[in-house]
Amino acid sequence: MKLRAVTFSLSACLAALAVAGGAQAGFKQRFQVGNWNGGVFVDDKTGEFRNCGLGLKFSGGTEITIVIPGNYNGALIVGDPRIAATPQKQHEAIVRFDALPERKAQALGLTANMVQIAAAAFPNDYDGVRGAKRVTVNVAGLATTLDVTGIDKVMPKLAECVVTERARMQLPPSRPEPDVREDKLEAGFVGLAAAEKVGAPYIVFADGKRPPGFDRPVTLWGHAGVPGPDGPANIMGMTFWNPPQPNDSAQGRREARKALLRQACADGSLQMADLPGVDGRADSFGIGFSCQNKYEEVYYVPRRNGGWFEVGLNSPPGKRATLAAFGAKYRAVLGALLP
Repeated sequence: MKLRAVTFSLSACLAALAVAGGAQAGFKQRFQVGNWNGGVFVDDKTGEFRNCGLGLKFSGGTEITIVIPGNYNGALIVGDPRIAATPQKQHEAIVRFDALPERKAQALGLTANMVQIAAAAFPNDYDGVRGAKRVTVNVAGLATTLDVTGIDKVMPKLAECVVTERARMQLPPSRPEPDVREDKLEAGFVGLAAAEKVGAPYIVFADGKRPPGFDRPVTLWGHAGVPGPDGPANIMGMTFWNPPQPNDSAQGRREARKALLRQACADGSLQMADLPGVDGRADSFGIGFSCQNKYEEVYYVPRRNGGWFEVGLNSPPGKRATLAAFGAKYRAVLGALLP
């Protein structure tokens, strides 16, 4: 039987933070998305950001909370009197969001009646979860299907929340290695939070379903039929993580990227122009370029503890003016995401 949400309790979020986060935590800020309620949780003693969470309580006593912590390792917290879990022990769980394939996952017992189920590797199930109307959970004595209407707004809100809160944290300097997991995940969430805030529908490509030639970005998404001066265009959005380099500067980054473009498009068709940076960020910059009649824009925003986020937009031939108008919307929202 599918259960519909009726109200919300904070116990799932608080238990998840206290047990999995290693410290007691409380609200810094509360917010609501439809009938989902939650907020920003911080460490009670230090005030350090812990996670962003939104949840529901259902008739019969089932509670679920979607949590994205500062390390971006998202989880689904499930509480129910029927759950028979061993605290701090791993349990097998099966989770299915609507049409996504059934997924086996590890569930950590938080209490005897509450588990924390690890999310799939980002961004592989992000779009399927974002578009779901129900979730089926089978774990430690509980088998149920729950109504998660409104999750299409919950996921972008959590992405925006964790990006903004993490940007305020006092973090150690980023390492020069390109594959540092948390840095790459942060870049991915920055892109998707920006995609949501520009207000145009989009889909997120799982790693195994990317179009040819788009294997490098941390995250890849697409807007269909974006209106503009050249008529509707299908525009691809991408985010990259650029680790810190010696003597890193905006000018050095700009010139290095231009040199790569000259090398990659050596047939004489390359055209380049400097673009405005991200709104409100004097330390950012943009480049617009075309090669073989395909136009792309990239925007670079420095991360406070080193390295750079790069957001790119790509349009098909003949849609340059449409992409340029759409790119201005991205530059406007990126600055607000990264205080």
